[in-house]
Amino acid sequence: DVSCIQQAYSQAELLAESPPPREGPLGVTPPIEQVASLLDMRITSPGKRSLLQMGFPIYSLATYLSTLLDKGWTIIVIDELVTGKSGPKQRAVSQVYSPSCNLEDCSELSYVISIYLKDDLLGLTLFSVMNGHSIMFPVYWADRDKVARLLISYRIKEVVIWVDSGDNPGILNKIYGLLIGWNLFPSEPNARIEVMGSPCYLSYRYENDNKEWLLLHIYLGINEEWFNKNYQEYTLSKIFQSTWTEDVNQANLISLLGILQFVKDRNPNFIKNLQLPESYNSVVSPLNLILCNRAEYQLDLLPKRGKLGGLLNLIDYCSTAMGKRLLKLRLLNPVTDYSELNLRYEEIATFKQLLGKQIFDNSELKQIKDLSSLHRQWAICASSDTTLPPKKLNQIYHSYLSASKLIKSLLPLLRSPRHLAIEHLAVGPQLELLIEEIDRFFQVENLLGDLKDILQPTNSLTNLLAQQQTLKAQLAGWAEQASNIVFQDTTSIKAEYFSKEGYAFYILSKKLAKLNRVRERSLASPASSDTAHSPHTGELLSSIIILGKRGNYHIITSPAILKVSVELNLLEEQINTYVKQTYSRELKRLYFSYSELFWPLENMISRLDVALSGAIVSTKFNYTRPC
Repeated sequence: DVSCIQQAYSQAELLAESPPPREGPLGVTPPIEQVASLLDMRITSPGKRSLLQMGFPIYSLATYLSTLLDKGWTIIVIDELVTGKSGPKQRAVSQVYSPSCNLEDCSELSYVISIYLKDDLLGLTLFSVMNGHSIMFPVYWADRDKVARLLISYRIKEVVIWVDSGDNPGILNKIYGLLIGWNLFPSEPNARIEVMGSPCYLSYRYENDNKEWLLLHIYLGINEEWFNKNYQEYTLSKIFQSTWTEDVNQANLISLLGILQFVKDRNPNFIKNLQLPESYNSVVSPLNLILCNRAEYQLDLLPKRGKLGGLLNLIDYCSTAMGKRLLKLRLLNPVTDYSELNLRYEEIATFKQLLGKQIFDNSELKQIKDLSSLHRQWAICASSDTTLPPKKLNQIYHSYLSASKLIKSLLPLLRSPRHLAIEHLAVGPQLELLIEEIDRFFQVENLLGDLKDILQPTNSLTNLLAQQQTLKAQLAGWAEQASNIVFQDTTSIKAEYFSKEGYAFYILSKKLAKLNRVRERSLASPASSDTAHSPHTGELLSSIIILGKRGNYHIITSPAILKVSVELNLLEEQINTYVKQTYSRELKRLYFSYSELFWPLENMISRLDVALSGAIVSTKFNYTRPC
């Protein structure tokens, strides 16, 4: 009903069609106040003409990131540029996080949906940054209600709409009605909708009827190049590892180019090393049953946000994030293919038998992290100048170990030909090779420790570390000599590394006076002083430089110590550079050597996890296989 839609969104249209007022949207709490309330922080203003501001240390960003993204905020990080020149500080955007464009760990993947509207045809693309999965299909306006049945399988956090600038003025009402029908826009007339606008762009932030925060972006006007076939082929060949063997619907391609541009604007690395989207000619697949008339709610398949209940919660005994996603996808897209259905029943029956004999459990599955997301992060790093954090490699490695143990424990139990699950375990030998290669190049037990310890020793690295150890020993020896001469012990003066001062000596503040007395005595009669037998110690005592104070200690140095400190700093830079370059190079090599293993491995883990969950539910509720 167009009149109802117009009434429901008159406020949003008013905001969209007029310049936003300086004090913010009509009656809406200013964004900074919303964020301050959300994070429980105080707003400050350094002066009358200064902007309102609030802040927290950059290392706290990870703490607040998920909270902000969950509420539909986009976070832009602006850092100072290191130019090495004097003058005003220069700053630039270093990172953009949006609800659908981030790699934060999450059991449910976030998707962005791109919609291209042209007359009575829609081109749709769904894309998840977290694992690189994408799917696209065309939909005629008359069939638009069928899309809602597909979207319930995906957690959509952002909606991007592309329309030609020449479209009629009623296009906004058309978009509202479309998104209301797909439950991507609130149907409540009094819903709070925040709008920002410019001549060719509108942005909305709101809660949908399920109390989930979404962002809607409407672009009024499309780049003419996107319709050029040569441009399409060239651009897509630069992004995807392969190309389609048949023609793809033009509306799909525009939608795909739009989503790639949208993601690239937030982080160019997110569109690197991607697999081709799953491309379909229709939203309806003959291989799956369709949930009509909001059947997912009538059948209570899914829990309502923030509440318990729903069939999914009742039957979900999966141990991995990948398994949980597959179970939800299967529940909302019932399969009609007999052979696939029979295979699933066989897998559940197999695990039910193993559970009954108490010769198998899910202990190894519980140790496996979300490999689909971790592999995507690895793929991004392998195709860019970013580096996979050792913490992530540690998660990948130990997930591989658990998957390998899982395969080894299952193989002897699945020797019978009727156990069809055995074909999924064929990834075992290649997985073993990958584990061996990781062991060969990395000290996996140190991946959570110091950077210099993550590589297996090589001649170059061993030589650099030996030089570093020699210089550290030299400083320690000088400190012991000075301590012995002044205090007749070996512990009063010690060598240490300090974050600001570098390598230096430290001494209890109350002992500094005695050190100065000995220094003055040695300066007065250097020939008779004990320091005459140790030139370096003598130099230290003759030219003490106080660098600062830490608690009860003073930090001291001398020209000789400074010289060694500079050498050590340069050497440590060499070590860090060597380790980072070698670490990054080996990870890239491993990725491109074994990337074809990743999807079969993820598929094996998720299928076995869902099968085991089905076996547990079957045993608990005494379910039997249909005849």
